[in-house]
Formats: sequence, structure tokens, C-alpha cells
Amino acid sequence: MLNSGTEAARKPRSGVDSWLWQWCSSKAVLLGLLGLLVLSLASSYIVPQVPAHIRSDPVGYQEWLSASRAAFKDWTPLLETLGIFYIHNTSWFRILLTVLAFHTLVSLGARIGLLLAPRPVRQHDAFYSAHSATVISGPWQSTRTVDEVSKMMQLLLGHVDREMDAEKQYLYASRGRWAASSTVALHLGLLFLVGGLAVNGRWGWVQTGVQLLPNEPVFVGPEAPHKIQLLRTGSAAGTAVLQAGEQQYTFSVRGGRTYQRGFLYHLIDRGSPLVRISARRNGGGKLTLYEYTTRPKPQESLQFAFPSTTPEEDADRLFIVSDAKVVGRLAWSNRSATADEQPRFHLWVFREGGQALVGESEIAPQDDIASVALGDITYDFEVSRYVVLDVEYRPGLWALYVGGLLVVVGLLGSLVPRQRMWAVVSAQAETATIQIREQTTGLSGRFRRRRTEILAELQAQIENA
Repeated sequence: MLNSGTEAARKPRSGVDSWLWQWCSSKAVLLGLLGLLVLSLASSYIVPQVPAHIRSDPVGYQEWLSASRAAFKDWTPLLETLGIFYIHNTSWFRILLTVLAFHTLVSLGARIGLLLAPRPVRQHDAFYSAHSATVISGPWQSTRTVDEVSKMMQLLLGHVDREMDAEKQYLYASRGRWAASSTVALHLGLLFLVGGLAVNGRWGWVQTGVQLLPNEPVFVGPEAPHKIQLLRTGSAAGTAVLQAGEQQYTFSVRGGRTYQRGFLYHLIDRGSPLVRISARRNGGGKLTLYEYTTRPKPQESLQFAFPSTTPEEDADRLFIVSDAKVVGRLAWSNRSATADEQPRFHLWVFREGGQALVGESEIAPQDDIASVALGDITYDFEVSRYVVLDVEYRPGLWALYVGGLLVVVGLLGSLVPRQRMWAVVSAQAETATIQIREQTTGLSGRFRRRRTEILAELQAQIENA
């Protein structure tokens, strides 16, 4: 399908030029390269790929590899050596794209040359002697024999071109010549696809699990070049309004992937609650809070995110009020609520050591604000929403779309019927020899049936003349 019709115009070549021409004209080579490419791309989706911002950090990369050992065990060092964890950035993948691009480019040039070349009325003698040629012999009747062959070809394909030398007369007819441009579209589409993959592999990156808090800018990318800020969660459930880039353009993201200026934004967590908590003595000043973690830092307020994807047993958040020697435990009460419902929480406060309960209270914020007094301390809450995104930089995505469209057009165009027929009429003594060669592409079943009938009629006329 990819190289149909090139045989007729192919001329004998020799040496390196001949080998290169045959290699670039080979459908088997192209299919083999495409098979390797598809296998590589499939592997990049099956095997987790290390995010670019982690791979640029040696410590983070080693931690990522250590976590991967749980899934790949003793295969991890070999997979890492082969670059299976970052296929798009490996040398062998870039070489594969380069070879495929060279093959496609040379083949594209050849097909454009064939498309623009004049109609090949006369071919070399070996072309007509192929095993697939039809040979008819009969009495020589001067120009009548040539006219009968021409009439047959005209009935099948329309206009017939003629060329004559001292001994032979050559005839050529074709239909659907424009359908040959489908192979040009197909190869051009492949070239766009390879270019898009090369650009994405060289400059593209993916960063998963980007947490955006309201009005707090986050920088993403291998060297943190891209700025994203959550302005607000949308009025509709599962939407968020973001501001991004140096131009600070504003757009909305919903379910699925949103494409904006070379970046793909995939909304993973659509508006889970974010709670800011502070504490003060009743009638007194603010108290210092600490997160319940190793080496916490003193802060006037703490901010806790409650992802909807976190298992329920790990969903509670702990904090310490050191001045009052108490520990607080905050839980999201209505985790199963819809995105339109106001989140509610439950607070328990214990003495240091967690043995004695100071008090507990249900927290139902009004206008995203709530306060509750337990013991001699008042706890103030501000509730908002945050989102989690996967961010991809795909500068070659437009080329992939264009290439995919051209490939589809080329494949559909290859189904369009196209027929070509060559004939040579020669006379020796009183005998006429007619050699007919044809090439068909696309859905040409009806043409083949009609050709069989007309060739049978021609053979009867020539042999019985």
C-alpha cells in the first residue's frame, strides 16, 4: 500500500544509490520501524516514567528508583540501564526517530517525484515481460490490432496515450491518478508524527500530583520555569480557574485534559477541602502551633489539605499547641459528600500524651469560617478548596494532531480505486504480439471483473481475425 505503483517508474540503479533507494522504498522496512516505535511508546505507558523534575534531582531520582524496586524487584537495575524508565529521553529512542524520519523523508520525496512526473507511456522491455503480464498473439492486421487494444483500454479507463517507434507501439491509460496523493499525505503525516515525538521527547516533560492552594503560585517543570496559580474553584462541580505562564493567562479546567499554549492540565482532585487553623486563648493572644511531625517549625497558623483519594485511616490531621500542652486531631466528617456540599469536620483535643480528652466538637463552617472553644482555647478555622493537577508540557502536540489527521486521510485515500494499464504491440512476420501490464490499488474489485470480460473479448477478436 505504501509503495504501490513505484515499480513502473523505477529505473535500474547500482551501488550505494541502489541499496539506499531499495531500502527507503521497502514497505517491510517502514513497517518494521513503525513496529519498533509503537512498541517503545506502548512500553512508556506500561512502565512508569520518572517525572522530569525528579530525574533532574539526583537524590529524588534515587528515591524514585528505590520505590520502583517494589514492583520490578531485581529487574530494576537492568530496566534503568536500558532507559525504560525514561524512554523518550534515551539515545536509542532518538536514533529510532532519526532513522524513521530519514526513511520517511526520502520515501516522501520519491512519491512526490512520481506524482509530478509525466505519464509513463513507454516502459523498459523487462517491465512488459513480468510473470503478471497478459500476452495475446494473433494475425497481424496493421493498425487495426493497435486500434482494438486502444479501444479495449479506453472502455476500461478512458483516455489512452500512444507512443510509437520503428518496431513497436506503446499505449498507456489510467484512472484515479489523483488518488496517488494519498501516499504523499500518509508519508507526510508520518513525518509530522515523528517530528512531534522528537520535539516532545527533547523539550517536553510531565509532572504529576501538583497541589495548588488558593492564590499561592507554584512553579513546575525540570527547572521550575512554569508558574501556575489557583484563582478559585469554579461554580460548577469539578472545575477550577487557573492562571498560568509569564503572560498570566486565565482559563478553566474540568474533567479530562485541558490544552493551553503547549501545556496539558489534567484535573486529578477536583476541589477537596483545605483548612487553615489558628488558636488563641479565651480573652488572650494567639498561640503557637506545630505540625505533628519530625522537627516541626512553630507557626501562627497551620494549613491542612484533605485529599479525597487518601485512605480513610490516613485522613486525620494532627497538630500541637505547645503552650497549652494539648494535641489536636482534625477529621473530615462528610468525605462522601458531593462537591457542591459544604465540608464538615470533627475536632478532638487531648492532653499531651493523648490519654485525657479535653473536649470534642463538630465543625460546620458558615461562609467558610468557623470557631469552636474547647477548654480555655478557641480554635479558628478558614475553609477553602484546593486542586491537584498533572501537568504536561507538550510543544509538539500540534504536530501529532496534524500528523494523525494526515495519516487518516492517507489511509482512507488508499482505499480509493486507482487503475493503470500499459500495453505494447509488436509485429514479427505476420504475427502480432500484445503484452498488457496493469497495476491497481484500492477497492478495485469491480474493475478487475470488467477487465477480465473485456480482455477475453479482445483475445477472441485478435486470435480469430
